[in-house]
Amino acid sequence: MGLNRDFFLYAEHKDGAPVTKTEDEAIYESLCEKYSDWDGSLADKECLTISGANWYDWDSDMRELSREFPDILFTLHCDGMSLNDTWEAGFCDGRSDVQYAYIPELNKAYLITGKGPETLC
Repeated sequence: MGLNRDFFLYAEHKDGAPVTKTEDEAIYESLCEKYSDWDGSLADKECLTISGANWYDWDSDMRELSREFPDILFTLHCDGMSLNDTWEAGFCDGRSDVQYAYIPELNKAYLITGKGPETLC
């Protein structure tokens, strides 16, 4: 067992241009050597996806992939099973940056009793 997560991988050139079909195929082949359950295409700014994955080595795998394709900016989005397991990581030429989403807990006391501050959108 483990953490089942959904991953979405996007790729573009550093100047924002989409990856070519040839680059898409090379990236896909390299990714499948690391984790085989990818689906989709990176061409035309679409994404590759994995659903319900236990991909524990995503950070080192993506750093390695970004070194293989140093002119490509990769963005990996993750939706995990727990409340605060949503994040996005960027990779380029072996460098990475990860940003985590934070969702505060609901104010259950207010919902149940009607007392306390109401949070509005």
